[in-house]
Amino acid sequence: MDRYGLTRECSTVNRNNTVIELAKQGYSNRMFLSQDYCCTMDWFPEGVIEERFPKWSMSFVLEEVVPELKRKGVTEQQIQHMLFDNARCWFEGK
Repeated sequence: MDRYGLTRECSTVNRNNTVIELAKQGYSNRMFLSQDYCCTMDWFPEGVIEERFPKWSMSFVLEEVVPELKRKGVTEQQIQHMLFDNARCWFEGK
């Protein structure tokens, strides 16, 4: 569930709805939440990224996505899986 904040291909609402439905079906232990944020990008003139994707930031998932997922019924344990446990297991080769 990468690229939160980049809404050209998929809106945040649609991305959230996908995460919510997959979590309801028991797949939170197989998903990662990420915004794939770049601290610097020189592909576009200065200011273009901020104008086109104002929500794309280092903190978007934690500040806006996670609270919305919780409001829509995703549990704290499922959030824990998607933000921490799954990455740890992946790096440990489990």
